Amino acid sequence: MSRIVLVVSLLVAIAVFLATSAGLPATVATHFASGGRANGFMTRVGYQVFYCALMTLMAAVTYGSFAWLPKHFPRTLNLPHRDYWLETRRLHATMATLRMFGAAMGVLVITLLIAIHLLVIDAHGRTPPTLHEPTMFAVLGAFLALMVALLAAFYMRFRTRS
Repeated sequence: MSRIVLVVSLLVAIAVFLATSAGLPATVATHFASGGRANGFMTRVGYQVFYCALMTLMAAVTYGSFAWLPKHFPRTLNLPHRDYWLETRRLHATMATLRMFGAAMGVLVITLLIAIHLLVIDAHGRTPPTLHEPTMFAVLGAFLALMVALLAAFYMRFRTRS
């Protein structure tokens, strides 16, 4: 189920990205220096291909690090009370929980990438394209706060033996 949620989230994100990026100019400002000034550019098609690939890769790596790696290499898993949680009678539930956290982390990363894309669109509303840095810092702050909350929930889930 967690994998389905992640895949649906990714497909929705790609659809939103493609729909909103279609209105960008032929040359897209994709990198911004201090002060929000554009200093890196790509073609719109290059940006679309790169960003769709980036969202897909980041979702897969994030989910895989929680779901695939522990399944195939359980002894490399850094988990409080690892031996307890990997005992045969708890293994299925532990792996399901890891998949759920991997999907949640993947959705969080996808959301960050969509937010950054929306900031790129906003930057193109100004001439020359200029990134609104306070909004970028707010987005990054929200991402980090949610990441910390998710990691705290992960730790709380596995901190004690139940």
